Amino acid sequence: MEANTITTTEYYELIKESLQCKNFIGLVGKNLTNVKFERKTFGNSNLNLSKTILSGLDLSEFNFVWAILNEANLDSCDLYLADLSNVKFQNASLKNADLRKANLLQADLTGANLTGADLSYADLRNANLSGANLTDAKLINANLAMACLKKVNFNNADLTKANLRSDTPEKRYSHNNNQYNFIDLKNANLEGVILKGTLYDEHTRFPIGFDPKETGAYLIAPDVSLEKADLSNADLSGANLSGANLSKANMTGVNLFKTNLSGANLTQAKIIIKAPVIASFKCSIANIKLEQTNLSQATIIGFRPARSCTYLKGANFQGSIFSDVSFECAELMGANFSDLNLNSVNFMDAKLTGANFRNCSLRGANFFRAVLHGVNFKGADLSGVTLQEYQIKDAIMPDDFNLKQNS
Repeated sequence: MEANTITTTEYYELIKESLQCKNFIGLVGKNLTNVKFERKTFGNSNLNLSKTILSGLDLSEFNFVWAILNEANLDSCDLYLADLSNVKFQNASLKNADLRKANLLQADLTGANLTGADLSYADLRNANLSGANLTDAKLINANLAMACLKKVNFNNADLTKANLRSDTPEKRYSHNNNQYNFIDLKNANLEGVILKGTLYDEHTRFPIGFDPKETGAYLIAPDVSLEKADLSNADLSGANLSGANLSKANMTGVNLFKTNLSGANLTQAKIIIKAPVIASFKCSIANIKLEQTNLSQATIIGFRPARSCTYLKGANFQGSIFSDVSFECAELMGANFSDLNLNSVNFMDAKLTGANFRNCSLRGANFFRAVLHGVNFKGADLSGVTLQEYQIKDAIMPDDFNLKQNS
């Protein structure tokens, strides 16, 4: 056994020592490839594992939070679903590592070698990748929002449907001058890079003469045309897509947290809200703006903003198909729901002044505490609806419908 290779017993003895010493360096430079880890953790946060050898180990789902792994060797490691948030990987080697769905939020990967690594669906928001080597790496659906990408080598890397947006709900500012940090790729090596379906915005900076649209990337900005765009699993949180053309777009699994879609055209779009692929996304739909948005003939599944401020004033839902939808607390003044099947839909605490429910099927729908001034229920089926503590005046009700019997 080489001098720096330690056994499982020696490892845990050193871990005990580390608990007694704030700046413990007893594991620095050790070879840990023979250690049998008792749990999916290294046993201590802020542990200094600089220059350690971990190559080839199965560290899937391990918790590395705040660990120091500068100049460590993690080549060919299995780090699938590992929590690597806030970890220091400066000049570390992660060649051919499996980092799929890993949480690398705010990780420091300055100068790291990630040649051939698979970072598909990895969360790299706010990560520092300055000078990192990502040659031949896979970053399919990776989230690089607000990441520092100065002088990164993306030679032949696959960034299909990755997120390269700077304008997000958690905008990053420089600690020194309080200036907003853009995603800066001006000096990056993008030779042979694949950017099909990759998201970028007006603040993302590319090398002079490089046109991301020619590679199939999507500009996320007001009034853009994204007709028939494949935005499945896209992170559109905080995006301003007001007035954009998203007709027939595929938005399955999209993250719409604080997204502005006011006045957008979502005719025949497929909007399916699912649980986030990346565990660190706690919410995928809330505080969304859809005022005056055209959602006619759209397929809307899983739209449940959970009592958040959701603005749908004047939205047009004519001909849409709904499933697993809730409009609790939503602002729906003047919205058009005519001729739709809205059986059992929750409109609790919703503001529905002037909304159009003409000829709708609303069996079992919940209008508890809803504001229904001027609502048009002409020809609607209100069998079994919940109408308690509601506010209503000047509403058009179905023939022979008795409000008192349903209150």
